[in-house]
Amino acid sequence: MKKKLLSALPNVLLSIVAVCAVMITVKLYTTDFSVKEADPEATVETPAFDPEEYRAYETPYGSLYYPSDYVAYLETEVTEADGVYTMRFLYANGEERLDLYTVVFGDDTRGMRVGTFGDHMAASIEVHDVAAHADWDNDEALRYQAMQEAVNDLIRSIEQFENFTQA
Repeated sequence: MKKKLLSALPNVLLSIVAVCAVMITVKLYTTDFSVKEADPEATVETPAFDPEEYRAYETPYGSLYYPSDYVAYLETEVTEADGVYTMRFLYANGEERLDLYTVVFGDDTRGMRVGTFGDHMAASIEVHDVAAHADWDNDEALRYQAMQEAVNDLIRSIEQFENFTQA
């Protein structure tokens, strides 16, 4: 009985593979892969930032949102000169300060261009790549890494500015 079952196993597996191949072929055949024109009237809604999960940092152009979990370890510095507004985000741990990124509004070539908004105002983010220190414990290194990854929240913030156009 056991030998009979074992001898039938390859045929059963082969049948299963054949059925799966047919299902995949049917799915591929019936799926429409054609390129469709974008609807100029369609709008993409970006979800709002939950005030319990994010803190707003105000700029003259709109709010930049940063995860509340890390605000205790975050400092910002604002400068404005020659039509360029910058907000620097720093990791602050005790006396130590490390650049995370700088958000730049205006005609400045620093960083990665996110897009434009309003009356053709450029928005860029300069990401400072600083490795975690060897003397940090695991929690500190993970916190710093999470704070670096929050740059995506800043980009999403800028994308919600009035008349934003992605670069």
